[in-house]
Amino acid sequence: MKTGNNSVDDVFGLITSLDAMIDGAIYKYHKPLNSKRTNVVVNSLTLSVAPLQQGIVNVNIHAPNLNPVTADGVSDSQFPDSIKLNQLATVASGLLDCQWKDEFHTDIDTAPSMLQDSDGTWYINIRVNYYSVINDFKNI
Repeated sequence: MKTGNNSVDDVFGLITSLDAMIDGAIYKYHKPLNSKRTNVVVNSLTLSVAPLQQGIVNVNIHAPNLNPVTADGVSDSQFPDSIKLNQLATVASGLLDCQWKDEFHTDIDTAPSMLQDSDGTWYINIRVNYYSVINDFKNI
């Protein structure tokens, strides 16, 4: 049986090539506070306990906001870098969708969506379906 942490490890391994495309890093569960870099965070929501384990793993791609825009004397610094986020989401989706490995399978659950984080920056969330077969399942 796999744990949620195992599913994070597996999905993390699928996206390591994104590291070359970002100025930050790929993290499990949490990114550095107040980071001004483009980072990727992988976390697990659920993972069932059944002969075919099923779960959801999130891949969140964070990017700094665009430079502030001033309109009518007011500066607004909360515009997302949607071009960068979409480019990275496209590459990440290709790395995550329809992956058949010996120990697990992944596919994209929903189209990537852009969300605003609590610090005012933006990220794209990719929900990944994760499947793994329990080879040592015991029916009592």
